[in-house]
Amino acid sequence: PPTLIRNNVIGLAHGLCGVALALQKAYEISGCNKLNVAITAFEEMLISSWNVSRSEWPKVISCHHELSKDDSDNYVSRWCHGSLGIAHFLQRRASSVNIELLSQLTERALSIGSSRDVDFVCCGEFGHVDLLITMRNQCVNALDVARNIAASRIATSHVSGSYFYEAHGDEENLSFFRGSAGIGYEILRSLYPTLPSILGME
Repeated sequence: PPTLIRNNVIGLAHGLCGVALALQKAYEISGCNKLNVAITAFEEMLISSWNVSRSEWPKVISCHHELSKDDSDNYVSRWCHGSLGIAHFLQRRASSVNIELLSQLTERALSIGSSRDVDFVCCGEFGHVDLLITMRNQCVNALDVARNIAASRIATSHVSGSYFYEAHGDEENLSFFRGSAGIGYEILRSLYPTLPSILGME
């Protein structure tokens, strides 16, 4: 189980949250209580590391000073790291998670501006779009916000001639997580929101 005697990356793509979401899916299928115990241990760590003042999770939690909860470089709002990915896991665990925290996550997702400099789903705008579509049943405005972001990024791509795939360039990338396949799927999902969320492992 995760402990605080070592550094713990907690995001969905690169950290413990992704492991916990996979275990949650296995628990839903098997009903094995040992899986639920392991998930609950991580869940407790996750909830305790929520930074109320920032309305965000750190990328890494640790007892070491250099990775403290006040380190601004340790906070991002993306699918791979931060609330945009972690929210997928917590929604699957909604019955055991504090309702107030879920409400804060919804508000966070709706309030995050378009500050990311890439479009792809892993680190960029369309990862935000995916979560908003998933949250449409919790908030009636979420789908409209998702569609507005998608429309804005489509319009920008028409002007620039390309979506923005990398922080250091805009070379065409056809992959799902860091390229046009993922962007295309999220545009399709914004039109047909009942399509499964790949980012949420549906």
